[in-house]
Formats: sequence, structure tokens, C-alpha cells
Amino acid sequence: MKTKVLLDSINKVIPATTKKGLLVGGEMIVIFKGELIAYNDRISVSTFVDDPGLDIECAINANDLKNVIKGIKESDVDLSMADNILSIVSEKTEAEIPVTSEIDTILDMIEELNTSSLVFTDLPDDFDKAIGLTRFNVSDDYNDKHNLFCLQIKNNLIYSADDFRLSRYILNGDTGVTCLIPNNNLEELARFDAVGISATKGWVHFINSEDAIFSCRTVIGDYPVNDDLFTTPTSTSKLILPEELVETIESVTSLYNEIMNSHKGIKIEIKNGVLFCEIKKENVWVKKELELVTTDVPDVSFTLSSIFLLDILSYTKEIKLTDKQAIFELDNFQHSILLQLDN
Repeated sequence: MKTKVLLDSINKVIPATTKKGLLVGGEMIVIFKGELIAYNDRISVSTFVDDPGLDIECAINANDLKNVIKGIKESDVDLSMADNILSIVSEKTEAEIPVTSEIDTILDMIEELNTSSLVFTDLPDDFDKAIGLTRFNVSDDYNDKHNLFCLQIKNNLIYSADDFRLSRYILNGDTGVTCLIPNNNLEELARFDAVGISATKGWVHFINSEDAIFSCRTVIGDYPVNDDLFTTPTSTSKLILPEELVETIESVTSLYNEIMNSHKGIKIEIKNGVLFCEIKKENVWVKKELELVTTDVPDVSFTLSSIFLLDILSYTKEIKLTDKQAIFELDNFQHSILLQLDN
């Protein structure tokens, strides 16, 4: 079979693997009936490999398989099975990797998803944009009793929030689905480029243009965010952020891992008509000063995700300020941040 086809397929499903732990097969890729499948009880990704050379069935360590295939420079590779050993042969490479004998147990877990019977609804064409603008505003507190550690898809709406931020995106069309997706599934979803959606009990499933399927567990429960929270105050001040803020953010975000700390990010402070951009990481502290176009704005400060800020700045440089909130608005998106009380 074609080496590149196999490697591309491995890369598609490997985000759904985990390091070896309590779950049987969490670190494995399953090759079964022409598909590559990975499952870790939180998410599952599967993709069909359109190559007759993939005519084996096994469950194999994902990283071992990827590392061997990645090292093969020839365009074609042969795979064969014997005595629980996967043999990989190309013109200049021979390799053997043991496979697990627990493939039936893993397949039983995967088959509960029943992805072959799913019927997908086309997603609105701005779904990826919506996930990108809302996913970094989800709470990191997985003990939150109001499920704020989730992003909510509610038909044509996407909501996210934590204790001091609110986001709403109004999609161009209806998804036909209402579900809560935990924060720890959103990074993989954002990279998936989904074009279709389907929901089953406890799971939501997405399909992309290459017919790969991304499935993730959902949370059952209520969500406290609704449209009543997104009324725009009539009395606001307008702040235009300076163009050089983008370069400033890009220069300091490498200091901070926002995937793990999305609620911290960057502090923006306006004081005496000057903008200060501040970031802290352990013993590192950076604060930069930028001139504002207009200086007749109140002194305020707020903290937000630098990744979100970079994204929203590509759409608008304007922030509406009240005595309590900083508000970013697009035609179909609103994000509100509570101002810090020390200003």
C-alpha cells in the first residue's frame, strides 16, 4: 500500500489515543475492515483507508506504528500478520511490531458507538469559526456544578462561559443538535474541520470532508447560559485597540501554555489613556506599553485568552466598555468579560 496514505491515516486518528493506562487499548490503533480506529473512552476517531493493501486486522501501539511508518522513505509498504506480529516491509526497511491479543475487547467498546449507522446533518459553513471563537472561554474547573467546563451547542447557537466571561455565536444554520462538549475535547474538535454532525446517547459525532469520524463524549445536565445574558448595554464607551497589539501578543504568548491555562492568558489594562499588555509565567513577568488612538476612555483592566484575543482581532479592533464589562461584538458573535474591580 502507499506509505503516505497509511501515515496520513495514522495522523488522523492518533489524537484519540492515550498513554497506556487503565483503559484497555487506549494507546492502540485498531486496523479493522479497511479502517483505522482509535478510542480512549473520551473521544474516538476513525477513518477509512481506500487502499487494497490494508487487508489485515489487528490492534497495535499507535506510536510504534507511526514511528516506523514515518521513517520509511519509499512510496510503497507491505503489511502482513503472523503469530501476533505485524511485519512492515519496504524496499529498504523491515520491521516487526507485536500486536495485542485483546482486539476483541477493544472492538466491543468501539462498536458501541455504532458509527456505521449514523446519519449526519450538514454543519453551517461557519461552524469551525464558531468553535475557534468560543472554545478558549470555557471554564477549566471540571468540578463546576453548572457544567461551565463545557461548550454548549444548542441548535444554531454555541455558548461558552466561566465565572467572568460569556460567549455566544449564532451560526448561519441549524445543527439540529443540543449537547454539552467538555473542554478537554475541544482542541481535537477544532482541528478536525467538521462538515457534519450527529448525536447519540452520551456522544456527539462529527464527520469531515474525507469521511473521517470524530466522536466525543458529552455531558448530561443543564447549562446556565442563555440569550437573556447577551443584551448589549445602551450606554458604552468605545475602545479601539492599536494595530501593533497583534505583534505584541505574538511576542509574549510563547511564554505561556494557554491550552492548560486558558482562563489566565493576558491582562489588558487601560490607564490614563495608555494601554498596558501584561503576562505572567512562574518567575517571568512581561508588561508592554502601547499608545491608543483615542485616549478618552475610562481606566479599566480585564484578563482574557491571548489566543482568543489574536483571533478576534482579525475580525474587529473595537471593544465596547461599560462600568462592569468589556464587550467584543461581531454580527453573529458576542463576548463579554467582567472588568476587574481594582480599577
